[in-house]
Amino acid sequence: METLVGDSERANFKEMTKKTEKYPNRLIYNNFLPLQDFNDLKNMLSAKEMYWRVVEARNTDPTVESAATDWRVWKDKEFDYDPFEWYLSMVFYHYIEGVCTPWNWMWNTARDSFFKYLKPEAVLHGQFNCDPSVKIPHAQWYKNHGMGDHPRSYSGVLFCNSCNGFIEFDKNRAPVKAQENRLVLFRSDLYHRFIPAENLPRNTYLIFDVIMKDLPEGGLIF
Repeated sequence: METLVGDSERANFKEMTKKTEKYPNRLIYNNFLPLQDFNDLKNMLSAKEMYWRVVEARNTDPTVESAATDWRVWKDKEFDYDPFEWYLSMVFYHYIEGVCTPWNWMWNTARDSFFKYLKPEAVLHGQFNCDPSVKIPHAQWYKNHGMGDHPRSYSGVLFCNSCNGFIEFDKNRAPVKAQENRLVLFRSDLYHRFIPAENLPRNTYLIFDVIMKDLPEGGLIF
């Protein structure tokens, strides 16, 4: 990963890049990946071998130790609560730890099916999320991991299924609905939040933080 520029240089360069069309604040790419690569990524997220970590549970019994194994095989009659209330996540890459999945094939799939088309100069963070459907959607505003100081730092989300969940930004809200193979790319210093779906049991997507030199072509500025 490249060395970050000094504070004064960073401030000047950041202001400069914001004023150019080369580094716009937010872009949308529909059908970003070739179909085969997108299906490889999507199929991995629903595979039996996929490894998830339980991040948060709502209206559940956390004392059930076996509840964290695999949400796809949970049954209400066995556990006496709704297994789809669990929020699942898997960080597959972090710039300090490197590849941090139990199996390298998760990183390899993300690299070969997604990052080779995004073509970042450096990857800072990569994560798969699997959000449960909720009756009363609620989320907090945040910026991505304090990684927005670099003048070419971008964050983004690739939606892996279509639903009525969405991402929105604090500036004019600008909601973008979850749609299969839709990429939303934005400057990492923008406050944003994910609103969970209500019409689908699970909403899966890939989120990331990167350093970009050249942005992909075909993006719609919004």
